[in-house]
Amino acid sequence: MYLNEKYRRWKADAGDLLMVLHQLRGVNPIAGPFSAEIVLRKVRGDLDNRVKALLDAAQAFGMVENDKDCEDLRVRYGEAPHGCRLILREVSRET
Repeated sequence: MYLNEKYRRWKADAGDLLMVLHQLRGVNPIAGPFSAEIVLRKVRGDLDNRVKALLDAAQAFGMVENDKDCEDLRVRYGEAPHGCRLILREVSRET
């Protein structure tokens, strides 16, 4: 798969921001099913086009073991000072 320069730059910037904000300190990746809430600052373009990049980044940055385990997804426009906000929660399995 070819990743264009704009996407590669966004992913690098996102990783840098996570490091600066210490958002991943002490965080273990979610192994197994999870839910994701994505809040995006409203800009030009389709809301759904930005979902895959965020879930791929969550996997690349070690927030989740595998983005295919997303079982519940909510995406909306709203308050997102850095362009987007991603909230991940482990989905517990009741036995």
